Amino acid sequence: EYRVNYYKDSVNGTLLGTSEDEAVKNAKINVSDIDINKLELLNPLSALKRGYAIVKKDNKCIQSIKQLKKDDKINLYISNGDIEALITNVKEEK
Repeated sequence: EYRVNYYKDSVNGTLLGTSEDEAVKNAKINVSDIDINKLELLNPLSALKRGYAIVKKDNKCIQSIKQLKKDDKINLYISNGDIEALITNVKEEK
């Protein structure tokens, strides 16, 4: 006899008419899909694919214009390569 149990799906709150093994498998698939999506959003390469760049000076990430001055050499990392650049002007927005 195959007994069907109802388990609450923790992802969307609906009831599943499946066996315990199927319910656990479905929950794992749903949770892993969500985790992958969250990780993809946090992945720096995803931001680069959207047109952003990572800017480094002396192999350290630049977070503020105050870290740069004229004639500094920087590296820009974009989705399909990197660029070495020389700062010619620094203009801070107010």
